[in-house]
Amino acid sequence: MSMSLVDIECRFEFICPKTWDELELTERENIRFCNHCEESVYFVGSDMDAFDEHAKSGRCIAVLVEDTQPASEPEGGGPRPIQLTGTPPR
Repeated sequence: MSMSLVDIECRFEFICPKTWDELELTERENIRFCNHCEESVYFVGSDMDAFDEHAKSGRCIAVLVEDTQPASEPEGGGPRPIQLTGTPPR
């Protein structure tokens, strides 16, 4: 699974309180199940083609974004990847 970051701007209709690591594993590496929403969640990372495909289908996705908030740990300052899970607008 690719985990590089890209510079995109998008809005989500819904941001799930669960993180990718909290979702239930499935048989496919890039799909997990959210017991909170009762939906499959598709990991797209920074793959814009996959993002567009799943967004148009109204599927929940997990993307990597750059966290611009300062880190609480003294040595951990600066941008770092975080994951958003939710449903992008169609």
